[in-house]
Amino acid sequence: MIEIVIWVSPVDLDDLEKSLNRLLIGKDYLTMEQKSKIRFNVVMCISDEIVVWKSNTIKKECIDRFYSLKKLTTWANESNFISSNTINGCTSMRVKATHSNAKYYLWLDTDIIYQPETIGYMINAIHHIETSGVDKFVITP
Repeated sequence: MIEIVIWVSPVDLDDLEKSLNRLLIGKDYLTMEQKSKIRFNVVMCISDEIVVWKSNTIKKECIDRFYSLKKLTTWANESNFISSNTINGCTSMRVKATHSNAKYYLWLDTDIIYQPETIGYMINAIHHIETSGVDKFVITP
C-alpha cells in the first residue's frame, strides 16, 4: 500500500483543493493496479489552540468544505479524511502516519505544486527501486 499523507490547516483548503485536482489529473498516468494500492490519509487541524476561529459558523463551514474535497480522491483504493484536535502539525501527522500498514508514504505539502505526471513517476520509481533489491530509500521530485 502507498499512503499519500497530507496535513492542512483551515487556511490551506484552497491549496488542498488544487493539489487534489492535480492528483485527479495525475491518476490517468497510473494503471488500475497502481490506483488500487493507493490510500489517502488527509488530516485538517481544527484545534482551538492552533486555529483562531472567529465563530463556530466559520469552523463548521471549514470542516464541511474539507470533507467535501474527499470526492476528489475516490479514484484511489481508500480515502481517510479526518478533522483533528490533536494532530497539530505536519510533523505530528507524519509520525502518526508511520504507524499505519502502508509500505510506502508520499508526503504531500499543499504549498508545493507538482505536475500531474509526478505521481506516476514517483510510483513507477518505487517499483523499479524495489525490484533492484534496495529496501530503504527516499524519492523526491
